[in-house]
Amino acid sequence: MKSLTRTAEGKPRRNAWRTPPWFFAELELRQGYRFELDVFASASNALCPYYIDRRLDALRTPWDAETVFANPPDALHLEAVRRAISEGWSGSYWRARLLVRCGIESQAWQLASAHALESVIVCPRLNYADPSGGRSNGAGRHSTLFTFSKESARRPVDGHGRQIRFEQFRRPQ
Repeated sequence: MKSLTRTAEGKPRRNAWRTPPWFFAELELRQGYRFELDVFASASNALCPYYIDRRLDALRTPWDAETVFANPPDALHLEAVRRAISEGWSGSYWRARLLVRCGIESQAWQLASAHALESVIVCPRLNYADPSGGRSNGAGRHSTLFTFSKESARRPVDGHGRQIRFEQFRRPQ
């Protein structure tokens, strides 16, 4: 993921947006463990002790950690889902959470839901933060949080839908 750079108009580039820290903290609290590795991150937006930045390339570098968090750039959703599945096959992680902002009609969403242990549509829509402290970017779509495990990545796709649920996350006041 690109570190924060600006367009000619002075607006932050889309791929630099940071997962809202309040959402990330609530997610860790709900699941009862902390993430170790933030893939598709940068020094300015990483939320974990370790991260894979654009230079290291999360699509090529092994996700060697017990717990992995991934919020890929919109343009890399399908490749990120494929990588989460292949990393599960190789046993690189115990549990990986992939946050994507794409519609259920997309190939990335369909592939992820077929291989994920669980799929949670996040409510309310998340506003992704500008890591330089600027204004937040409201997401045009709900984000879906897919959970992958070694077992779910290895599970054959049988054509049966996995359970999908909506979950309310509380934004601090």
